Amino acid sequence: MSKHIRQIVGVLTAIRDAQPTTPEQVRVARIDAVGRVTREWGVDWNTVNDGCQRRLGLSSISDFDRLVEKWLNAGDTALISLLEQHAGPVDRQGDLREIARLRGEVPQAATTAPPPDTLPTSTRAPARHRPSIVDTHIPDYQTLMLPLLRLAGDRREQRIAEAIDVLADEFRLTPQQRAAVLPSGRQPVIDNRAHWARTYLRHGRAPIHYREAVSSPDRG
Repeated sequence: MSKHIRQIVGVLTAIRDAQPTTPEQVRVARIDAVGRVTREWGVDWNTVNDGCQRRLGLSSISDFDRLVEKWLNAGDTALISLLEQHAGPVDRQGDLREIARLRGEVPQAATTAPPPDTLPTSTRAPARHRPSIVDTHIPDYQTLMLPLLRLAGDRREQRIAEAIDVLADEFRLTPQQRAAVLPSGRQPVIDNRAHWARTYLRHGRAPIHYREAVSSPDRG
């Protein structure tokens, strides 16, 4: 089996697990996914990242991201077909079997507008807590960035699950709001948005005044 195909499949699998919906979230998820595959294979980051473009005959990595976005959000299989076209000649059947995992697990095309939230993890919430509409009073990930930065500035180390509880208390979420899950039913909304806030912060996407607020000596 071609190692290059396996690396690209690994990147796509990791991106799919993050379930990004916006172009920026796809880009961030791809950077994280390439880093994971790089560590698994012990190769250079650029080797994997460039391979997602060059091995598929694409003009730029942005073209790869656009194909990924269409694959995840609309069930477009152009990306998977492209992978199949570039399956290696040495073990083509092995490559095709690996690629088939992506084709078989890709979400069906949505019949309505895509949900506003995404899935960094795959935790499934109990069915009885699944609302039909996401509660609009739950803060979005941009709103959660500053509180997360403040928590990160505390001396006491906190796990993300503990931080989410603190955030839920700070924003006075009701039990129903804390239990509300994404339309897929796989993860609580507040958990999802907190994870995305942390992801953006890790990639230096926070506005500069957020960082200044945390470093200020009189922050509360």
